[in-house]
Amino acid sequence: MITQRNRLAALLLSSLLSLPAWGADECARIEPGPAQYSLIHPFHLPHVLRFITENEDAFRIDAGQQQAIGRLVAEVSGPTQARQAEAGRLEREIAVAAFAGQDSRAQAEGFDRLQRVKREIAEMHVDFVGRLRGILTPEQFALLRKLADR
Repeated sequence: MITQRNRLAALLLSSLLSLPAWGADECARIEPGPAQYSLIHPFHLPHVLRFITENEDAFRIDAGQQQAIGRLVAEVSGPTQARQAEAGRLEREIAVAAFAGQDSRAQAEGFDRLQRVKREIAEMHVDFVGRLRGILTPEQFALLRKLADR
């Protein structure tokens, strides 16, 4: 039987094996994932759909709910991904400017823009949870809260 612990161990092992080897002269640069552009750490505000997909039998999402969730995901994913791409671009601009000699005071406008974009991402995430709550039954949302340790 595959347990949650076995899944976690397999995920961790596959992640470690997929990392590139680091040579003495180089440092692997890994593109940040969506969670790294969050203003609120995913530990505190997790991406909740995975709880539903990993526990389908417990949630018993009906066809109407599936369609509503699909529409919600389609509506939110594009703008969220666009903001994450913008955050990445802003972070790269800040890094390039830092290596070009600009200090933090000279980059205040870039920091402000980055903070605004990360806030927009967090607001979209919070609103997603609220809208998902409107799709789920009270029992399903209670289960979601329990699984998210809230």
